Amino acid sequence: MELMATSIDGFLAYWCGLSDVHGQIHSVFQRALNIETSGGQLISVLSMAGLDGPNTVVTELPRGLGFISMGLRSGMPVRLDRMEADLGHGALCLQISTAQKWWPRLASGEERLDMARLKRNLSALLRALPQEEFTEGLAGLVFLVGKMVAGRWRTIERQRHSRLARQALPGIRNLLQGALERDGILLKKALGKLVGLGVGMTPSGDDLLLGFVGTLSNVSRRVGGPEVGDLLEIVKHHLAAMKDRTTFVSGNLMSYACAGRVSSPILSVIRTLLYGKTSAASCATGRLLEQGASSGAEILLGILLALTLVPRLRES
Repeated sequence: MELMATSIDGFLAYWCGLSDVHGQIHSVFQRALNIETSGGQLISVLSMAGLDGPNTVVTELPRGLGFISMGLRSGMPVRLDRMEADLGHGALCLQISTAQKWWPRLASGEERLDMARLKRNLSALLRALPQEEFTEGLAGLVFLVGKMVAGRWRTIERQRHSRLARQALPGIRNLLQGALERDGILLKKALGKLVGLGVGMTPSGDDLLLGFVGTLSNVSRRVGGPEVGDLLEIVKHHLAAMKDRTTFVSGNLMSYACAGRVSSPILSVIRTLLYGKTSAASCATGRLLEQGASSGAEILLGILLALTLVPRLRES
């Protein structure tokens, strides 16, 4: 079957233009599939508009047809060049040469961060989120972000939490303390407790770190200066050493996040919280929360931790 790609990550298009990319299908779902390249990189093909992201190709499947029902299976060969992506020796041929190029951008050069607006947006967003719907994974911890960043751990620990949340809290505590103190030992302990924590293709701890690191990477040049930059170098170093502790997909997504490469829904939340109105931030957050049973909320947790932390990083 031959289909047209509607958009492609600009970095991926450039890579395919330099030389052919070879690999095999790693995992297949009805509306998404993942490719593992010969060099160990992740490429995703999605039939979901608006989910542009790093190393991602977006297409539109005919109604009633999915990647699984098309006969695509794990292990099938894949080849991409500047014109097309051939999956499974012609089982699916995606024309990518005319696809719109997606380039992740946080904001235009004229937009400047207003810390007061960021704090208002964060406060208003947390008040607007429906607590009763935040029950899966680490989602419930979203409402404790302020207490975490303020160091009110005794209050947090007295509350009732799921087993997964209890496992994650020491890692989050080390992550925040290590970030504020630029303590590489604490940060290494934090990542050791969070990387691979949970189940699924993107475990809960990884989703949190994806939001946290992706946010810091995107705002570092605009709001953090060398304080955030130095912190990111420590985190990147330890994450690279722990990549094999989690799944292939999640490990690659965290690696991309270290370079500031995160999906469009994540960028939209960061952008609207930093530069937009509360209503825009709420809409962007709603779209992010649609990702998986708990992944969207856990990524949001990481985003909120990072953005709440940024003003303190600049003061410390």
